[in-house]
Amino acid sequence: MSKYTIALAGLENTSKALETVSNNIANANTVGYKAGQYLFADQFIKAVNPADAARVGMGTQTQGVRRAMTQGTINNSQNPLDMAISGDGMFMLSKEASDPAGTYFTRNGQFRLDNKGNIVNENGMYLMGFDIKDHTAGSLSAVPGSADTRMTLPPTEMFQAQTTQS
Repeated sequence: MSKYTIALAGLENTSKALETVSNNIANANTVGYKAGQYLFADQFIKAVNPADAARVGMGTQTQGVRRAMTQGTINNSQNPLDMAISGDGMFMLSKEASDPAGTYFTRNGQFRLDNKGNIVNENGMYLMGFDIKDHTAGSLSAVPGSADTRMTLPPTEMFQAQTTQS
């Protein structure tokens, strides 16, 4: 009976590996998608008797799917709100600005404006960031604190001021 268990474990892991490859192929053109690599581990028997409770198991077991979080190709687009992150980092999204538990992270930088001027992704989730209205004039540093502000574009042109050298 133990030989059937070994074969069944191998078939289950092969099926999951094919599922991972199929998912990679299906998402080959999805912006921001990171391909997965299926990982499995061999199981070895500690006991000679397969009925012994001290045995570890037989066959293979699932370890998970590993995703390489490396930077992909950055392409130009016609949308002025499309963004890309060079290097490490993620865009922070939220369904509601007041709910920090509902925070999501993505590398997909395809954004648009909603009817209120908020920058949102294709699912309507808000792009979050730091509120800099209290920053010091001429300072480029971010204000310390949490990034709990919805990023918006004003409905009119912003005030323009000439820069000066210090």
